[in-house]
Amino acid sequence: MGRVWRLLRGVLSTLISVLGFIGIIATIKTQSDTISTQLSGIAQEKEIRDDEVYSKQSLECLNEALDKLKSPLDGKLYRSRLAWLESARLIVTAQDLAGRIKSDSMQHTYKAAEKVIRSKFSTMLNPDNSPETMQPSYFYHMDWDRWITGQRQEPIHETSAYVIYKFASWQSDTVDELDSVEKVDFKNISERYFGARHFLENGKDQK
Repeated sequence: MGRVWRLLRGVLSTLISVLGFIGIIATIKTQSDTISTQLSGIAQEKEIRDDEVYSKQSLECLNEALDKLKSPLDGKLYRSRLAWLESARLIVTAQDLAGRIKSDSMQHTYKAAEKVIRSKFSTMLNPDNSPETMQPSYFYHMDWDRWITGQRQEPIHETSAYVIYKFASWQSDTVDELDSVEKVDFKNISERYFGARHFLENGKDQK
């Protein structure tokens, strides 16, 4: 009887040890999963913070690039080789920072803000507002004051002009948000806007 009891006690001891080991493994697995979740959360928070920094700094660069093109005298387009170079460099820097943004939501938010600034560039460079740019000579014309004093001519750098005008231009692969408007219904326009409402109701061919 004593032998049976010792045998049974040994089996139970082994079983308890096995169960204890399984419990330890389960605990380690649970802790590992918890740590993985925490690390993932920390990584996501860091990504969000990084995206916010990239977006903020990129937009600041674009706004500064726009300011570089404004004359300190009258706010009009500034014909300065240095100003155009600095503006173009800021645009390239901004685009590099924007390319580092990972989250879709931040990318959408950034693109919306970028379009606002691009519109301001387009307005600044619009020939209606800067008619002097209609002539190629604007970018390399002779500065007689510099010539008389023996100073080196400073035409607008080609690469800077390309970067700036490309940023201000509507690209062929750019999505137009207006394409999402399926139907124009004049009834959605308040009657107080009589002219616009009448135009939308009858079309451009009305007399």
